Amino acid sequence: MNKPLRFACSNIAWGAGALEGGVFNFLQSVGITGVEIAPTVVWPGWQGATVLAARAYAQALTDRGLQIPSLQALLFGCPAALLFGPNGSTHFEAQLARCAALGQALGARVAVLGAPRQRQRGALSAEQAAEQAAVPLRRAAARFAEAGMVLAIEPARPEDGGDFLTNTTDVMQFVHRHGGAGLGVHLDAAALHLAGESLPDLGPLTQFVHYQLSEPGLGDFTAPRAPQAANLAWLQQQGWPHWCSVEMRSSPLGLQAAGPWGLMQPFLK
Repeated sequence: MNKPLRFACSNIAWGAGALEGGVFNFLQSVGITGVEIAPTVVWPGWQGATVLAARAYAQALTDRGLQIPSLQALLFGCPAALLFGPNGSTHFEAQLARCAALGQALGARVAVLGAPRQRQRGALSAEQAAEQAAVPLRRAAARFAEAGMVLAIEPARPEDGGDFLTNTTDVMQFVHRHGGAGLGVHLDAAALHLAGESLPDLGPLTQFVHYQLSEPGLGDFTAPRAPQAANLAWLQQQGWPHWCSVEMRSSPLGLQAAGPWGLMQPFLK
């Protein structure tokens, strides 16, 4: 018998200033038991994003029966934090070290590294970029490992301005070749769909640490383009041990109408 999947929802789905009590009540009513944290939704402009504040926020969610499995938007609002360039990687590593400390305080186990424009390789070849990126990424991943977390690399989709590790296969090869403790591969439904990749073709689940239900452009789920239900069915059949997190922007339709709540239901049991 298949085990139920665990579902979280990213807080970018409602954004800063929302009355979170009502949001959380609704999410729990549709089977969401975790909240994926984009820190600047909780602390706009990173103001007040301290370890103490993170611990207090985590406790508030625990009191409501919610977990914090993951972080995302790690570099949002930090334009100087670049993977490549003469000074960018210094800011890049410093910002990720900050996120590792916040994540540990929040009780998260995964931090999703997207930020395709801040990972642009420019004139570097793909091989040169991989060699150059390996050093700061390994150092950053070591900080996450010390915090009991994994830094999960998300494909940097060309549609979002990415030109380095643009699909899941590329990310898998990079992590296999250059990875160390604390570095993992993130699965993203929109990235898989746009790259023409299929979950069953990627190999054993042991390579992956997190999954996001997402649509191109972080759109809503009123007319899904990615094979959301088929992906969830395959993950459940394979005994997926990690979280599945809903990722979408705040929609004018409202959270209740815009989300994938109906298609999730068969996989909650």
